[in-house]
Amino acid sequence: MNAAPLIVAHLVSAVRIYKRFVSPVSFIARRFIALAGRDVCFSVPTPRCLDLGAGTTPYEFEIRKSFNINHYIPVDLVPSTRTKLIADVCQLPIPDGQIQLAVAFDVIQHVPDPERMLDEITRVLLPNGYVLLTFPFLYPECDAHDFRRWTMEGMTHALNSRGFEMIHTDRRGGGFFAVACAVTWAIQHLIPGQRRGWRANRSWLGVTHAALVMALTVPVQPFLWIALGIDYFLPPGGYYMGGAVFARKIIRQK
Repeated sequence: MNAAPLIVAHLVSAVRIYKRFVSPVSFIARRFIALAGRDVCFSVPTPRCLDLGAGTTPYEFEIRKSFNINHYIPVDLVPSTRTKLIADVCQLPIPDGQIQLAVAFDVIQHVPDPERMLDEITRVLLPNGYVLLTFPFLYPECDAHDFRRWTMEGMTHALNSRGFEMIHTDRRGGGFFAVACAVTWAIQHLIPGQRRGWRANRSWLGVTHAALVMALTVPVQPFLWIALGIDYFLPPGGYYMGGAVFARKIIRQK
């Protein structure tokens, strides 16, 4: 029996666990999910949540717990053991007004037509439904398809114009964290070869590359956390790594 695939799978899982508990970006997202879910009470016993571009569903536990979600639907273009609905986020095979909550974590920048994605989210959400989005602003171009960046005001305007009201908004760090993230990105790319994320084949070469990148960035992680801590005590400004928004779809009066 060839044990190599099993070993590779365990190594990939170890990398994902490392990212979950060490990455400040993951911490910020989980904290924002908890904040957003505090005052939400759905009117149905089994609310439905679409996780758009869910990939490996890194925030499923937090979404289910914070929003009391029973019907969690991971959506992605590529099939996986986690994907329940294979679909384009710009053409969702879901009737109008069927979803209570839609989330997308750093997905919208990879969509060629983000305006259409927002239109689809608006369409499938019930009146008084919610959307939670995270997105980059001052961050280097990703190795996957990467089309656009947003300021907090820009994303707020995009949702307001579709009939959403903001409930929570949060910058992802400030100037110090943005610089620290850029430095980390540069260190990660010292090793040749593009990182294709969870969709890459689980090969020894891919795992070795991920392990080397992780080894290079481990010493930098404390500086990311320190930078995030410094930004916490500084007034918000126009220099930040990214943002998160949580908004409610308003019932329009006829």
